[in-house]
Amino acid sequence: MSPDEKKIARLAKLAETLNSETDSLNDIFAQFEAQITGMNLGVSAWVEKWLLGQEGPFVREDHHGNEIGKYFTGEFLGFTKHDGKWRLCTQSVEIEADDEGGHHEGLVLSRGDIRLLQNEPRHIRAEAAGHLDRLIDALMAQSELYIRNIQRAKEAASK
Repeated sequence: MSPDEKKIARLAKLAETLNSETDSLNDIFAQFEAQITGMNLGVSAWVEKWLLGQEGPFVREDHHGNEIGKYFTGEFLGFTKHDGKWRLCTQSVEIEADDEGGHHEGLVLSRGDIRLLQNEPRHIRAEAAGHLDRLIDALMAQSELYIRNIQRAKEAASK
C-alpha cells in the first residue's frame, strides 16, 4: 500500500512551517545572546526553579532495590561560558520530589553536562523561550551579588 499523496503533501507543508518557525525562534535566542554578551557582563546564571521538559516522578532506589524517594528529570536554562563563549545553555538535572509529588526548589540530586540551547530538541527550545525573563532576573541577581562581593573585597583591601 502506498502512502496517501495528499497526506504526504500536507506533511511536507507542515515540515516547511515547522522549520520556518524554529528558525525564527533560534533568531530570538541569537539576538538575546548578542544583547547579553554585548554588555560584557561576564556573569553566569541559571533558572533553577523551573524544569524544562520535566518528566517524572520516578522512583529512586538504594543498592538493595528499596525505594528511598522519588525524583524528576528535566533541564535548567542558563547563560554561561561554554567552549570559551557566553551562550544560552541547558543542564540536565534530577530534582528530588516531595511527598505530594512536586519537586523541592533547589534540591538537586545530580547535574549532567552543560549543552548549548540551540542544540536541544525543539520542545525544549520552545519552552525555554518562555523563561528568558526569568533568566534576566537571575542574571541581575547574580550581578548584584558580584557587585556587593567586589565592594566588600575593596573595603577589606583598603584597610
